[in-house]
Amino acid sequence: MAESLAERRLEGLARRSVLLPRTIADLKVDKSAVLKPALPGGEKGVVFISFERNWQRLMCAGTQAMERLEKQYRFILAPTWSPPHSTIGYLFPRMFDSPVFSTLSNVRDLDLMPRLSGNYRLLPLYASSWVSPEIFSPLSASERDIDVIVLSNFAKYKRHHVLFRALAKIPAAKRPRVMLVGQPDGSRTGEVLFKEAADFGVRECIELRQSVSDAEVCALLCRSKCALITSRREGSCVAVVEAMMAGAPVGLLRGAQIGSAAFLNEQTGRWLDEAHLERDLLKLIADAPSFSSREWLIKQGIECHSSTRTANDILREEALKNGEPWTQDLWTLHWRPNPQLLDSTQEKLALAETEVIRRTHGIHFGVFEGLV
Repeated sequence: MAESLAERRLEGLARRSVLLPRTIADLKVDKSAVLKPALPGGEKGVVFISFERNWQRLMCAGTQAMERLEKQYRFILAPTWSPPHSTIGYLFPRMFDSPVFSTLSNVRDLDLMPRLSGNYRLLPLYASSWVSPEIFSPLSASERDIDVIVLSNFAKYKRHHVLFRALAKIPAAKRPRVMLVGQPDGSRTGEVLFKEAADFGVRECIELRQSVSDAEVCALLCRSKCALITSRREGSCVAVVEAMMAGAPVGLLRGAQIGSAAFLNEQTGRWLDEAHLERDLLKLIADAPSFSSREWLIKQGIECHSSTRTANDILREEALKNGEPWTQDLWTLHWRPNPQLLDSTQEKLALAETEVIRRTHGIHFGVFEGLV
């Protein structure tokens, strides 16, 4: 009885949207992409929306706008974190009568998310499942001049100090060349990381690229012998698969709760012991040429083309089960550094559909600079 009452209260809260701002015109829903247009005859389109803050923005459109939108489109969500508990994670699926599809941040979400709402339909895909092989041109082992790369923002939870402490245990003459690549997080800029490295006495072996272009990020990954992630918990962590696709095996800290650890194996990388990271990291660098991370990903279909087909098959099955038409498949989605369409022609068609949605519903899907 208690669960039933809680469910009714959550549904009522979602329908009233009492926690959210009132409806605004031309509502911008960031980090999203139209994957299929709404077609004549009641064939629903598909919209991909990443990150809970953007689900909340969509809820700001209000109940009536959401009901109109639901008649024409289905949604694929990409959660930010694991475990996925959040107020919006509870409320958003209750805004809909039809199922809401979601990717995973961690394999455990397969059990957790249906307990948040029975309206979730889980796709066996991660944010990191949409990496495109075509945007990486891996170098040979002899051409890779960066020993280890760390691709992440500069937030505290990324734990760069763990790497600095490990480097301090290595004699100066044997320290690897380390490349830090990422974005500032509030006041934590590249200068802050340099100062932390200096505090550990390892500043001289650190290079850093802050807020660089997407093309440079890809090039740096392709020059790296291996990649390292030192966070203990986050969501899918797309950087893991990006490094693997660039041919750089990845080191994760043993016990870390990171979704893309699902792809870590003897061909793609290793678990490293934080207490002996200096030893394990040097061995990973030395053994890097023996890994075949890119080949394994492609063979297993962990890339944007196969993932789009997987999502397409599941959504098509749902449509046909409900007696809905399905005459057009999803456009190919890839994630770098935001969800977007791989094919330029399809991107133009998606932008046209985005404009239709904006004119019809007052909601603008896409990627918007400076919107956080």
